[in-house]
Formats: sequence, C-alpha cells, structure tokens
Amino acid sequence: MGTNVEATFDQLRGILDAEDFGSWSNDDANILLSLLDQYHKQKCKLQRGRTRNPGGREGEAERQDEDDETVIGEVDRSLTKVRHFLQERLPYGTIAEPKVPHSSTLSSPVQCGADPVAGKGEVRPPTFSVDAFMYLEEDIEELVQRGCIAREYCRTCGSIAIGLCDYITHSFSQDQLVYISCYLIPSLSDASYVFTTDLCLRRREKQILNASAPFTCQHVVDVGSRLGVVLLSCYFAAHQQRLKTTRRVTGVEIDDKMIGLQHDAIARFATRPTLLQLDLVHSSCLEGPGAEVLREADVIILHNVFEYFISSTVEHLKCWRRLREIVARRGQLLICCPSLEETFASFTEDDVHGMTKGDRTAGGPVSQQGEVEFNRKRQREGEKKKDGGVVESWCRSWVEEIDVAEVREAFLAYRHGKYSCRDAHSSCDGEMDEELTERIQSVRVYMVK
Repeated sequence: MGTNVEATFDQLRGILDAEDFGSWSNDDANILLSLLDQYHKQKCKLQRGRTRNPGGREGEAERQDEDDETVIGEVDRSLTKVRHFLQERLPYGTIAEPKVPHSSTLSSPVQCGADPVAGKGEVRPPTFSVDAFMYLEEDIEELVQRGCIAREYCRTCGSIAIGLCDYITHSFSQDQLVYISCYLIPSLSDASYVFTTDLCLRRREKQILNASAPFTCQHVVDVGSRLGVVLLSCYFAAHQQRLKTTRRVTGVEIDDKMIGLQHDAIARFATRPTLLQLDLVHSSCLEGPGAEVLREADVIILHNVFEYFISSTVEHLKCWRRLREIVARRGQLLICCPSLEETFASFTEDDVHGMTKGDRTAGGPVSQQGEVEFNRKRQREGEKKKDGGVVESWCRSWVEEIDVAEVREAFLAYRHGKYSCRDAHSSCDGEMDEELTERIQSVRVYMVK
C-alpha cells in the first residue's frame, strides 16, 4: 500500500511542480484536497458496487449503496446514543462479570508474583472484562489511562518480558450488531436469496415472482440479553425498513438488574412506532417461560452462553444437552458467537461420562434419551479422533452450519469501504480491517436438522 502511495505521489508531484503548487493559497490547496477526497470516496463506492453486484448493474448497485449509507448510518447513530446511555448508567466496574469460564481449571492472575504456568515459567495472562459494545478503542485507551485495565503484563516476574493482556466481552460489538440486524437476519428471510443444496445462502441470479424466502425469521430470541443491545439494534433496523419480516424480538435474561436496565433502555430509545414488538422474559432459558420462548422462536441468538456462568465443564455440557431438547424443531436457526465447533471442542469423553454418571447418581428426572444418544455415539465412534470426537458428532447430528459468506462479504465490503474513506491516510487501516473481518467471521449460523 505504501509503495502505491509513493508511486502515485511521484507522478502527481511533477504536475504540481508544473503548476507552481508551492505558491498556491491555502484555499486553493484545500480545494485540491477536497477533490481528491471526493474522488477516493467515489472509488470506494464503485468497489463496493462491484463486490455487491458483480453482474454489472451499476445503477442498481449505486442506489443500493446509497440506501446502505442512509440506513446503516442511522442505525449506527442510534446505537452510539445507546452506548453513551449505558456508559453513564454502568461505569466500568459497576457490574462484576466473569472473566474466565467457571468450568476452567485455569486461573487468571492479575499481578506480578502470581503462580507461573506449570513447566513454562510464565505467568498466565490476566483477563479484563471489556464489553465490546460499550467500549470502542478510544474508550479502552481511557480505561487504561485511568488504571481500570491494562494492556500488558510481565510474563516472568522481575523480567522485562512483556505479554498482552486478554479481554473478554459478553456483548456483540456495534459492527456485529449492524451485521446481524441489517444484513444477516434480513437476508435469511429475503425471497431474493435462495438456500442451496450445499447449505449456502446465495442471492438469486434472477428474481422470481412470488418466490419463497429461505427461512422464516418472524420471531427472534436473544439468549442472555444483558444490556438489550440486540433488541434495540433490531428495532433500529426495523424502523429503517431493513428488518421487514421480523415481527417480534424477545430478550431472555435471568439477572434482575439487567432486566431493569433493558426496560429503561427500551423505554428511552424504542419510542417510535414500528411493526416490531420488543419483549423481555425474566427467566432461565432452560426452564419455564424462557424455555417456552425458545421453543417458539424462529431464530435464536447465542453469544458466549453458559460457559462463563456455570460451575463445571460437566454442568456446561448439561446446559447444551438441555438446549438441544428445547430447540428441536427442524428449520430453527441458531446465530452463534463463538462457533459451536469452538465451544464443543473443549469437551472430552470424560465430560460425557461424568455427565451421564452424575445423572444416574442424582436419580432425578433427566432425559434418558439424551444419555442413550451420547452412549450410542461413544460406542460408535470409539477412539476415532479424525471425526472430532463424540461430542462434536452429537452436535453435528443436531444442527448443520449454513454458509453465509456472500452476506458477510457484502457487509465487509461496505464497512471496509466506509472505514477506508474515513481513514484514507491512516496507517491502522489494515489492522482495523483484519479485526473487523475476524469479528464478523466469528458470527456463525446453524439450522436444526
């Protein structure tokens, strides 16, 4: 990138010298810079149009791009207002949030002198809870300056070996929220898309009159809705006519304080009339009203559920088994972050054995079908490691992943173009693009078989 800029400037310098650029007034120089900026923005638009519409319908692509700028810009502005509201209501440290999975045997020391990792002589990285929605990069820097969190730590006490601290979030970032509410869910329920036999969501090459949408997304449920930002993001998207077929978004939350906060946020920001209904259910997602809502849902959003809020790996696995019993209707969609593959990779055969053994010991009314299914898988898979193990196989017998790469790339083309236009001269463009891509790729979609 730097080489291209240098070569371009070398070509431009001869022209500027011929025009005696050094004698130009500030106004004339600013006009040139403005023209260059407008040129760069138009190039970004054309690039996004080619990505979104490779067929070459440039007029349609340009109109779509302008619509995106209007809609996404308004959703972004609304979410920014919500962020400022939440920052005022919940200063950093107000709520004690889990930093490591309760089921993990690892600790996360936060000071020098902590126990080193066995056999490595290094201190484990401290982990700070930094909500991805509430805190942007400039907010994180302010937290560092105030001493609330740190970026680095001494990996070996008394040495100068420096490592980076870990951050954990229990919320989607703003980019992820815009992607889910303005691109992903609308595309899943849009008749201009088709669900192919190879499990891909693709835009139709030719529009078909009265075509059916790939999926029904009328009722969306956010499990562990916490701050209510998924609900509000969907509300803002619906108000901009982006989320057209979804009629109800429900947040399921067990924490009293979070329920109250969500009621306040919804009362303040969801004031304009819309066809979308926002509901809150104060319940566990595995029992009672919460479980009933999940059974009814078309789309279920899961972000870092269970792992950080239960006491052991076995209990974590039981939560997923119970969720499978509840979410069993063919065609129901799961939007997960992190991926189910990443989550289930942490379980072992011993965890399965411990779960079924614990069920028999407790003698309670547990699902015998779930136990039998697990045991059959164990016998069938044996010691086969190439298939990922019994737990992963059990997961694959429940859901299959939908490839939404086309939708994801459309969003990334828009966002990358926007950031590139805004920060055209920033040396951080590549790093920003990489982080954005990683976050969006971590949002995965699954369909119940």
